[in-house]
Amino acid sequence: MSNERKAMNLLNPFDIKTTRLKHNVGGRRIKGVSGKPTKSKQAGLEQRKKTLLREYEQRNRAGGILDRRFGEDNPTMSLEEKMLERFMRERQRTSRGAAFALEDGEELTHYGQSLSAMDDFDNAGLGLDDEDDLTDDGQDFLQVADFDDNGSRLRREEQEDEGSDASSTIVPKSKAEVMTEVIAKSKEHKLLRQMERERGDHIRLKLDQDFDSLRELLYSAPPIPANDVSSDNVHSTEKSTHQQNVISSSSVPNPEDQLLVASEDKDYDQRVRELAFDKRSKPKDRTKTKEELEVEAKEALDKAERKRLRRMEGLSESESESEGRGRLKRKRGGDDLDDDFDSGGDEFDGIGAGLTAVEEEDIAMEDNKPTFQAPSVAIIDHILHITAPPTPRIGRLSSFLPQLVALTKAHPTQTAEYIVKKLILMQKNLSHGLSQGQLNLQARTWPGLPELSLLRVIAVLWPTSDLTHVVVSPARILMGSYLGLCRVRSLTDIASGLFLCTLFLHYEVLSKRFVPEVINFLINTVLHLAPHGYKTSSSLPGTFASPDFGSNQYPDLTLNTKSGKGRIPTKPNLLALLSLEEPNEQAKADLLGLALDLLNRFADMYKGLEGFIELFEPILEIIQNIKTRRLAEEFQSRIHSLKNTLNRLLKFARHSRQPLQLQSHKPIPIPTYIPKFETSTSLFMKRKDPDHDRNEAAKLRSQFKQERKGAIRELRKDARFLAGVQLEKQKEKDRAYNERMKRVFGSLEGERAEEKAMMREKVKEKKRAGRR
Repeated sequence: MSNERKAMNLLNPFDIKTTRLKHNVGGRRIKGVSGKPTKSKQAGLEQRKKTLLREYEQRNRAGGILDRRFGEDNPTMSLEEKMLERFMRERQRTSRGAAFALEDGEELTHYGQSLSAMDDFDNAGLGLDDEDDLTDDGQDFLQVADFDDNGSRLRREEQEDEGSDASSTIVPKSKAEVMTEVIAKSKEHKLLRQMERERGDHIRLKLDQDFDSLRELLYSAPPIPANDVSSDNVHSTEKSTHQQNVISSSSVPNPEDQLLVASEDKDYDQRVRELAFDKRSKPKDRTKTKEELEVEAKEALDKAERKRLRRMEGLSESESESEGRGRLKRKRGGDDLDDDFDSGGDEFDGIGAGLTAVEEEDIAMEDNKPTFQAPSVAIIDHILHITAPPTPRIGRLSSFLPQLVALTKAHPTQTAEYIVKKLILMQKNLSHGLSQGQLNLQARTWPGLPELSLLRVIAVLWPTSDLTHVVVSPARILMGSYLGLCRVRSLTDIASGLFLCTLFLHYEVLSKRFVPEVINFLINTVLHLAPHGYKTSSSLPGTFASPDFGSNQYPDLTLNTKSGKGRIPTKPNLLALLSLEEPNEQAKADLLGLALDLLNRFADMYKGLEGFIELFEPILEIIQNIKTRRLAEEFQSRIHSLKNTLNRLLKFARHSRQPLQLQSHKPIPIPTYIPKFETSTSLFMKRKDPDHDRNEAAKLRSQFKQERKGAIRELRKDARFLAGVQLEKQKEKDRAYNERMKRVFGSLEGERAEEKAMMREKVKEKKRAGRR
């Protein structure tokens, strides 16, 4: 019967799974067409029970041998130290184990005498006379009584100290002698400690007395009357009497003495509170090294430069509001020279910073205003006075600038308002002069020496690189109006205009903003003074406005090449040029040299402009048409240098300028509608790529894909197997719990049944008793 059943199991058609082929070809054997899923599943379960289940059951176990020997895990100890410490601990364990191991039948003795024969311990050498024999912490006794069983260790140490021979006979001390020596040494150590304590108490008492005298010096109390002195003496006498009474403990303390002691405690508490509120000394800043000072200075300069760049671009301040109002100043340090510490005032730093803020010292002065208030703008009026004709004193201008800078930082609002009023007055004078006629020689259009001095002082007092500023912006607009609206009538006008161009160079050296009026005035100055072949303004290259060029209303300002051929340009004297009555050749040469120099500097400053080519190509053409053969060699070298500079900068500008291009992207292919034809329909040829590398890469990708699928499948099977194992364990726990609960409930039900039977019997007994 069993053989038939085995045959039926082997021939069970449900145990074999066959995959149906789409095209069955006879005689061809394909791997994986038929399989036995039940057998494979059972084999997988058996394999997981042997491997995965064992790992799951041992997941929280830790194997191996733990070395618990002393010092084995301490890398700082050497091998000798470890062995010595282990030996000492072993001896300690042995001594502890044998300390109370009393053999049977051995009589207990003390110092060689039987305990049963001893009545007391008076003669055993352990008597304690006073409390002096007691140690404070018990450590001295252990340190001194370091001896073995027969007391030979102390004897050996003494013999070594005496230099005895090693071969001499060692006479061991008895235990009584050892204990006597130990007690003597203990008393000696106690005496030394007591003497040290008394010495410390004496020093402490002396310090307290010195502190009392020092406290009397710190807190100078009013002089004590004579009656108080006598009362103090009585008080001290009573205090000593009170102390004696307390020590003797033979009488009750006097209430007056208690009041005196309370008053002393009160005075002591009051003095302690005074010391608590005493002003403590504050630590000073240490003197910084040279490197630290250099680093701090560099950080301060970098911070100021970042703030200046943000103001130049017109951006909002990224720092806090306090930093936006003024520069944070450091406190006074140990290495300060009293020149830059925080004095309490706000320095001007920013776009209009300090012009609307109220100074703390101004508020304090409002409360206590003086019968006179000195104006802080008197120096500005004095500067305008000393630079005014007919006797201007330019040399004294520099001596007033430091005071003016200090006053401007202290009172920026008043100074700015006053200078803006002066600028408004200058604008009104310009409008009045232009209304009289731009070509009128009597009209005052160009600024004089006082106005030019004020514009120069503005560049010293305020930051000129800011995008907008309450003082610098009006000054910049006014200077542009001078250069753009005023007409050239004489060398004095050219001198004033060139000074304004120099101021613009100073104003825009950091921001590098383009000022078209400056370039237009400089090229017109060159056309007025240098010899060239242009006759009318229409023949000039570019789009420069030249209303005064070729005009016959004024005398020709061109440098005379015959009389001025040997003229060498020198540094122009502004005072002499502004007071010039008749034009002369040297003045023309000086102004022409200054104009060429300014053109060179502005070309270097504007080389980053996008329109540099369109701006300076006409200027280069005009410079090339100057007749340099009639000029001095100094002029020839300057003009040649200017030509080379312009050619070089224009070349760089052309190389850096690139034409506009569309955004670069991958070209869009033209769509094709040609159908794809396969030369072979074979599956093998379809997967066969003629490129060997591409074919191998495709094989690796396919293999990776298959392996990935197989790994995912095996992981899922492992997860199902572990879930089944956990479920079986949970079922086993539930079954055991249910069985225990059934047993408990069964026992409880039996007890309850017995209890009910007993109650019924009691009820029956009561009924029977009632019937009786």
